[in-house]
Amino acid sequence: MRNTFSFLVALACIISLNSCKDEEPAPVPPSDPGVVIGSEGLTTSGTATLAQYDPAGKALDNNVFQKANSYIMGNTLNSIYMDEDKIFLCMSGAGEVIIVDRMTFKVIKRITNLGAPRQVIKAGDTKYYITDWQEEGFHVYNYSTNAIVKKVLTGKGPENMLVYNDLVFVANGGDGMNDSILTVVDRRTDLVIKEIKVGYNPNSMQLDQDDKLWVLCSGILDVNPAASTPGNLVSFDLSIDSLEYKLDSLIILDSLAITDNQMRPVKLTINPALDRLYWLSNTSEANLMTHGIYELNSPSNLPFISGSFYGLGVDPNQGNIYVSDPLNGLENGNVIRYDFNGAQLDIKKVGIMTGSFGF
Repeated sequence: MRNTFSFLVALACIISLNSCKDEEPAPVPPSDPGVVIGSEGLTTSGTATLAQYDPAGKALDNNVFQKANSYIMGNTLNSIYMDEDKIFLCMSGAGEVIIVDRMTFKVIKRITNLGAPRQVIKAGDTKYYITDWQEEGFHVYNYSTNAIVKKVLTGKGPENMLVYNDLVFVANGGDGMNDSILTVVDRRTDLVIKEIKVGYNPNSMQLDQDDKLWVLCSGILDVNPAASTPGNLVSFDLSIDSLEYKLDSLIILDSLAITDNQMRPVKLTINPALDRLYWLSNTSEANLMTHGIYELNSPSNLPFISGSFYGLGVDPNQGNIYVSDPLNGLENGNVIRYDFNGAQLDIKKVGIMTGSFGF
């Protein structure tokens, strides 16, 4: 009896051990890269850098591109576009777009021989548009073949793009000259189907919770201050049925003047609720400004947050606001994070001329 009992106990232990041995621990999933921060580097001669920031742990990892790859990024990182497992880096000074893995930051593909690429946006399953100042339009890029398949002319200084259903809106920001056209493209055919005159030098756009398109225009800065024209904030209603067939009905709802005509407002962003706009009051040494989508009067000249900011991003999930202070532009500057009420959360030393954020 005792031998039988001992045998059963031993057998149970063996089965238990084998069972534990077979149950391998589940692999730990890779952590999300958090906020990706891009710095341009010194103008014309510097090297751009990329940083990774974890807002929960307030941890910053600088130079993640250089750590993951065997070469430097190149000059002037103008914008970051996040698309699922890929990150597109627009290197306007180097004339290329670099595509890296979202988790590892290793280079997947490079789109070379461009002019001055400014922004990337997804226009189809494997199709992307890349605005290019030098080409005065955008490139149609096929990710599967890694090839530019077409160029589409839009205007001077094409910059920000926004997709709405089958339409793509392109803001032609002037590139040091003057333009006032918002180009509308059918992304199914890559054809320009309408040009809409807005304010001088439109540079950025956002879509609010009511399907209203907001366009920020920087105006014209003249050597004679009296001859300068103020920037403005223009809105359109995109909620009209079958809009792509009734583009003639796309008219300006509101045009709210930025009353200080010496300011060149840029980098329009929006909060996660899609009911409050933010932008920088100038191209450099700017204050952070704000405007609610239901406020009827022109935006106030009083800053939401005073500073000498250069870059701006708003987390589309948490609503935290990221701005960069480049200091003297020759050394690593600061990135400052605020909550939606304007209370400072933290400040980090990042790269030289930080200007772009990816979420």
